[in-house]
Amino acid sequence: WEDSYVPPIPTTFDECLVEDTATVTAVDAIFGGPVGPESASATCEIICEPAFVLTKECLTTATSAPGDTVEFEVCVENTGNVPLSPVQVSDGTGLNETIDLAVGAEQCYTVSTVVDTCDDEVNVANASASFGDTTLTATDDAVCPVECPPDFEVDKECLSGVVEPGGCGPA
Repeated sequence: WEDSYVPPIPTTFDECLVEDTATVTAVDAIFGGPVGPESASATCEIICEPAFVLTKECLTTATSAPGDTVEFEVCVENTGNVPLSPVQVSDGTGLNETIDLAVGAEQCYTVSTVVDTCDDEVNVANASASFGDTTLTATDDAVCPVECPPDFEVDKECLSGVVEPGGCGPA
């Protein structure tokens, strides 16, 4: 005789081991008396693999200049087979969130910042996720291109002399 058991999704590594005991009592077919009880136990390991992916990308498609606003998307996805709690997500725009992620869940954030230099706008996202006593970390960055208009000056001055209306040059 075989039995099956579907364990709940573990939330700690201690729950990755499942012990089960079966006890059987029977009636002797020849003499009619009880037989047993007999018990047997087994411990099965559930494969617990916490994992997540952090991605960051520039959503602004045009090249920006100082003073423009650029947008980034930050996403964190639970790619493991156990829930992650807590998951902390932050970046250089001020994003600072703490969430829980079920197996297969994804959370995305759209953030923005104002370009203040002629250098490409590089933004870094950080995340940490926990399963029991295990903490995982990840970092990703994205670049929005920035260009500055050419830097030049225009000077204008009057030439010496007076010019007659409709004339060319000094009178």
